[in-house]
Amino acid sequence: MSGVLLFCVYEGGETVLRHQVCCSSLSDKVQFTRTVLNAINFLCLVERRANATNGTHLRRSLGDEEKLGTEFVGASKQDCQSWALQRQAHDKALIGGLIAVVDERSLEDDTVLMMDYNPPDNGIPFGRERLIDHNGIFNVDEAQRLVVEQDPEIFDYSIDGRDESVEAAQAEFETARATESKKIEEEQVS
Repeated sequence: MSGVLLFCVYEGGETVLRHQVCCSSLSDKVQFTRTVLNAINFLCLVERRANATNGTHLRRSLGDEEKLGTEFVGASKQDCQSWALQRQAHDKALIGGLIAVVDERSLEDDTVLMMDYNPPDNGIPFGRERLIDHNGIFNVDEAQRLVVEQDPEIFDYSIDGRDESVEAAQAEFETARATESKKIEEEQVS
């Protein structure tokens, strides 16, 4: 069953969490949040910081008498994201790029912060050293080869051997543009 990791980073968030993680009693203060989250039932409460690579220390429910414990109190949102990235690399059942955070604001406005994030990416799926030749100059051919290898749908045709239909379309466009320019000149002269 897929789910979203839920982190509690605020010490007072235990009250909110107790009502959000599928318990039976209903508080007026968190009624809306609890109703939505229990109806969807996709949150997995993270209790321990240790070992993000295994399936333990995640809860989908919490009984009325069960003690709630989380080691993420005081953690930054970036800490939660880093932990989630490690976990998602090993647990394909988690919905990637989403985490839920109960923070100090949650007690004030009965909301849970939902964060959509992606791992840091420099935009190049291969290192700079592969794009530079032995003289330190950018190697266009190698860059094109790597990009085509990474995502072949980027290139419709080869730059060296352009498709005849592309050249024909370009010639037709240039002819139409020249004809229109000639008409405009004739109208201006008249």
